[in-house]
Amino acid sequence: MGGKFLMKKVTVISICFLLMLVSWIPTILSDEPVFATTLYVGGTGAGNYSTIQSAIDAASSGDTVFVYNGTYYENVIVNKTIDLIGEDKFGTIIHGNNNGDVVYVTSSFVNISGFMIQGSGFGHVDAGLEFDNVHHCIIEHNVITNNNFNGIRIKNSHNNTIEHNDILNNSYSGIALRTVCSTKITNNTISNNDYMGIDFYVFSNNNAIMNNSIHNNTYGIGLNSADNNTIKYNNFQNNDINAIRFLGSMNNVISSNYMNTHDLALRMHSSRVNTIINNTMTNNTNHSILLYSSSNRNEIISNTFNMNNNTGIYIRTSSENTIINNTIKTSDIGIKIVFTNHTNISSNYLLNNDFGIYLEESLNSMVTANNASSNNVGIYLLSSNNTIISHNQASFNTFSGINLWTNSNNNSISNNRVTNNSQGISLFEECSQNIIEGNNVTDNLYGIDIEGASTNNIITGNHVIKNFEAGIYIILNSTDNIIVNNIIEQNNDNGVSLYYSHFNSITGNLINNNTHNGIILHSNALNNTISDNTLKNNENGIWVYHSMNTTVRNNSASDNIRGIRLDNSHNNNLLNNIVTSNFDGIYFSSSDYNILSNNNISLNVQFGMHLYFSSFNQIYRNIITGLDTGIFLNYASNNTVFDNYFSNLNNAWDTGDNKWNISKTEGINIIGGSVLGGNYWSDYTGTDLDGDGLGDTNIPFGPGDYLPLTGFLDLNQSVFDRGFPIRHAIDGDWAGAQNYIPTVNMITRVEISMRKFGTPEFNLTVELREDHPQGILLDTKVFTPDEVPSSWEWFNIDFEDVTVTPDTEYFIVCPPAPSGVTTSFGYEWGYAFGNQYDDGAFWFTRDGGGLWRDLPTMYEFVFRTFGYN
Repeated sequence: MGGKFLMKKVTVISICFLLMLVSWIPTILSDEPVFATTLYVGGTGAGNYSTIQSAIDAASSGDTVFVYNGTYYENVIVNKTIDLIGEDKFGTIIHGNNNGDVVYVTSSFVNISGFMIQGSGFGHVDAGLEFDNVHHCIIEHNVITNNNFNGIRIKNSHNNTIEHNDILNNSYSGIALRTVCSTKITNNTISNNDYMGIDFYVFSNNNAIMNNSIHNNTYGIGLNSADNNTIKYNNFQNNDINAIRFLGSMNNVISSNYMNTHDLALRMHSSRVNTIINNTMTNNTNHSILLYSSSNRNEIISNTFNMNNNTGIYIRTSSENTIINNTIKTSDIGIKIVFTNHTNISSNYLLNNDFGIYLEESLNSMVTANNASSNNVGIYLLSSNNTIISHNQASFNTFSGINLWTNSNNNSISNNRVTNNSQGISLFEECSQNIIEGNNVTDNLYGIDIEGASTNNIITGNHVIKNFEAGIYIILNSTDNIIVNNIIEQNNDNGVSLYYSHFNSITGNLINNNTHNGIILHSNALNNTISDNTLKNNENGIWVYHSMNTTVRNNSASDNIRGIRLDNSHNNNLLNNIVTSNFDGIYFSSSDYNILSNNNISLNVQFGMHLYFSSFNQIYRNIITGLDTGIFLNYASNNTVFDNYFSNLNNAWDTGDNKWNISKTEGINIIGGSVLGGNYWSDYTGTDLDGDGLGDTNIPFGPGDYLPLTGFLDLNQSVFDRGFPIRHAIDGDWAGAQNYIPTVNMITRVEISMRKFGTPEFNLTVELREDHPQGILLDTKVFTPDEVPSSWEWFNIDFEDVTVTPDTEYFIVCPPAPSGVTTSFGYEWGYAFGNQYDDGAFWFTRDGGGLWRDLPTMYEFVFRTFGYN
């Protein structure tokens, strides 16, 4: 392709050079002196000629032939260098008797002015004024009209000037150029010609068309295999089809023209590397600009489009075009790209169109830094892939700010500001594997909307705030989408809504201050995962409604009316959640066969857990503290409640038939004892007679616990912010320790928040010491890397029971890696910012234990201790 470009360019330059060289040879060879005179035609002077041709025949090169007013019926041939001047362009008329050329010029340096030239023949080579193989001629201040084919025809010529003429009402083209180079066409009025105003054809190159008024022709200007021309400062009005038409033309500059009221203002077919800049196009019926059929690598820059009925810029089957800094208002479509690749659309302003930017069946486009506002749809992709949509403003659009439709896949939508639309960002009908990242999506009806079996999309790092319905809305069998690390706040309805959509993951989001639900799963939403989210000040932090097989884990739900709520939902797992300071912690209604385990439920106003008409649920290993009522089973039956920790004003209330313990079973219970049975009750006053950690008197206790646990959780520092490494490093071997003062007289075990990272070369060692991280060693436990989880969990260290001395500091120590470790993979111990525990401190070393330092008010490791008195 590049070779053909180069061959064409070399051919064009060669033709122009040969034309100029051949036409200059007579001038170079002639050095005889010239004495100019004036010959007169018409009028009353003695010796005046009666015909123009007879005067020209009598003239010498350099003479002037002056023609008085009158009508001269003749066909004039100018074959010598003269000035041919009419008295008045409206009164001095040359009429060609409807035969051949009216004036035919074969000599260079001819100037023709002051005539009305009309009545050429009907042949396709006939013209009012024809120039053949000439240069440096000037045609000015003429009226060229009513010729039966072309007004002016120039062929095989260069460096001519056509200016200040009225060229109108000719039956074909006003000006026809054939293999013409370096010609200036300026300040003419070219109108009402039946075909072209100006027609460039076959290697007409390096010409300048400037400051002309071109109106009421069929086509204003046509370029066919014409390159390197400049079309600038022209006024195009009311040409029937196009203001400018390109066919197979390259490297032309179209600048600062005004194009008004055409069917299609500027059309390019198979034309490349042209520049369209600073033009104004208004009131065109179809498109303002159309590029099609491999019109590649063109630039459309800083143009203004207004009130065009169909499309401002339409590109079809053409690639690598650039559209920058244009203003497009009040069209059906501002920019339309169809079956096209590698288009760059940047920094355009699109206002009051049906569609601001529209891509269909297109690939690898860049849509960046545009303002697409107050349209029906700001930016729209239909079956278009691998597009980057970034740093755009899409606001106040009637429907969508950014809309992907029907199999638009693998697109990136990032860092856009999308506000005040009906739908901020929407994906409809099987749009997959798109990334929606880092956008500011505010004040829309729906913030981000995923519908119609749109799958495997990632929604991450967005600010989704103050939308009037849902912040993020996923509906109608849209599966396997990931919603991660977004800020979703102050939406008028729900933060995240899933309706009849499955296998989606909602993780790591900050979801606060939404009017109704932080997260809602609705209408048979199946197999979704909700994890590691923070949900505050919503009506319900998480609401699972008529949905199944949901995993809700590691979330923090606080200051909501209900932290977590299930209605008519079955076979769900609620694991490791922190549910605190809500009105109700966890609420179930008509929800069966669910598992609630390892949740920390505290300081809720009314109930920690409230189960209403719900059955066959498993509730175990939860910590439920600081409440009016820990758990209320209201018309709920056949639930199993065991191995929970209750410390509340009223620990339990049961109006149904439920099971409050399992059979005595070996295993570590929630307060560190060695057997499982019932629950730990802060108000149990019975006695463990046989020392097995289970109460033997005052049973069944409370709602019906026959095996209440004795002993208790001693200290619980569960606030977590990030992890501290236990590893080998270039700057030293890192290790950590936490000191504390127990309130029990027997330590049974501790738990720390721990995970491994990478593939550690060494085992994890956990020590219990007295007085200092290197003080008296009381017990040691060693764990292989396979025994340590790779995600954050409470990690149990079951020390031998240790009798403690009152008011003595004890240290949980993770010592440095042993010598010989070569990689930095290791373990992380969770810690929190601030002084979370007054009687202890965060200790660390970075030199393999040579120097231990404490930071008593800055940090606290995550730990909890268990024992009994």
